[in-house]
Amino acid sequence: AEVRAQCWGESCSRQGRSPALRIDQPNDVTKKVFRPLLLLIPLRLGLEYVDPKYQKSLKACLRIKQSVGFIGGRPRTAFWFVGYEEDKFLFLDPHTYQVSVSPEGESIPDETFHTDRAGQLDIMELDPSVALGFFANTPEELEDLFLQLRQLCTSGPPMFEVFSKRPANMPPVVEPPSEDHTPDLDSFTVVPSQSASINDEDYDIIEMDDIKSL
Repeated sequence: AEVRAQCWGESCSRQGRSPALRIDQPNDVTKKVFRPLLLLIPLRLGLEYVDPKYQKSLKACLRIKQSVGFIGGRPRTAFWFVGYEEDKFLFLDPHTYQVSVSPEGESIPDETFHTDRAGQLDIMELDPSVALGFFANTPEELEDLFLQLRQLCTSGPPMFEVFSKRPANMPPVVEPPSEDHTPDLDSFTVVPSQSASINDEDYDIIEMDDIKSL
């Protein structure tokens, strides 16, 4: 319910009035508009590698229509995974350099937005920390996504849970402040600055040769 609420916002339109008039004048019509949703679900699916019981569900996520893949990889190496073949995930490297283009040019080389190189990574080499991505462009796609995720959670060991309403043991949602929100400085505690003398003798000086030998 909270995700649905975040996707619906209000939009004002004028009926029979000049565009120069303020939208808060009479005859303004407020209606609900759907805002497309990019849903990211961060997960940890094991300790050192993806637990075998989650491997089938992770593959199933990529078959969902609204899936945009998932972020993951190996320690100190991040990839964007977009598919799989048997037990190997197919990924694109977001760190690949591309030729820059100017939108003002008459002819924009299309190849700079694509790549003909995709990598493979065995599922047992995948770091267990991943972030699933889904995109819903319409209300119908959002409801279908909820249905697909619920079915995914009941078809095997669930990687996450889907609730129709916020569980009682979770903290309440904190609404973001409005754009004209001004912090109340009286609510802050002023801590007086303390002058402290810094003595180099309090620190150990490490030479570069010592670092190389570590």
